[in-house]
Amino acid sequence: MNLSVDLSVPLEKFVLRAAFELRGKTTSLDCIAGLRRPQAGHILLDGDVLFDRDAAIDLPVAERRVGYVFQDPSLFPHLSAYRNVAYPLKARGVRDRARVEDLLERFGLAGYRNRLPEELSGGEQQRLAVARALAAGPRLLLLDEPFGALDAAARPIVRGEVLKVLEEQGIPSILVTHSFEEALGFGPDVVVMEQGSVVQWGPAAELLTQPTSPFAAALAGVNHWVGRVEPGAVEPDHYRVRVGAVAIVVVADQEPVGQVALALAPDEIHLAADPPLDSRPNRFRLVVESLAPEGAAMRVRLGGPLNLTALCPTTVALDEGFAVGGDVTASFEPAAVRLC
Repeated sequence: MNLSVDLSVPLEKFVLRAAFELRGKTTSLDCIAGLRRPQAGHILLDGDVLFDRDAAIDLPVAERRVGYVFQDPSLFPHLSAYRNVAYPLKARGVRDRARVEDLLERFGLAGYRNRLPEELSGGEQQRLAVARALAAGPRLLLLDEPFGALDAAARPIVRGEVLKVLEEQGIPSILVTHSFEEALGFGPDVVVMEQGSVVQWGPAAELLTQPTSPFAAALAGVNHWVGRVEPGAVEPDHYRVRVGAVAIVVVADQEPVGQVALALAPDEIHLAADPPLDSRPNRFRLVVESLAPEGAAMRVRLGGPLNLTALCPTTVALDEGFAVGGDVTASFEPAAVRLC
């Protein structure tokens, strides 16, 4: 496969959170860890060259000091929790009982030191996998969807514990995830990869307000359309953008021209079973295609002349009687629409 990645991240940012599309994300981590060899380019960590194709430099995995945690904990089934954590140190000829005991304590595993992996819960196994990855003091920790196999209740707990230890020890990390909510809690930057290439990199707020592609918008859960501006203002600073069969009114300081991309957060959309008596210029009668609970809210996917996704309180969805195949009116303010 073709993979194009060009990233430079200062290590004073304790964590780079990376939201990767399936194609390319594991390959990127494998190259950093030394499990795969790129066909070109170079990889540097805090100024040290890990790989440079032109200079024929390719440090062995053991010399890179990069920790790696997979979605599957990949623990040694025949070793106790203590011996699993101690293994990376033993492989280097180092005995540091205090280090192992400290990591077990930090991850709430001190009472399970003699247990085998099969005697631990999924969350405990994943905490043990992270403890093992940190045992040898890595300069960088790679996390490849490590919380994906956990149940919904355990996921935020384990994630919080891992984040706390990373902060305390000042270890930079790269987290690969398909969950934007998960990425939000992990660090300053989001990297989005699509079809093996980086398509967006920046603060989470930028991804929410200015997604650069439909995939990036979908990852952040943001509606994204491409349309053409109709000449002339509807009213001062208000302009129409033709998206398929409908026109969306937007607010802009200067008149936009030609083709533009629009973004709209799902929680900016008001839904009602009956057409509301309001003055919003952006009102569309649409059909409910799916309903999905999301905490105390309901994610409602709508189709018709405009495809969009809205997020509304579950109580509203129940009171209004939303159902798949039913008609609803979706409305939103022009100021809520972002020009990308």
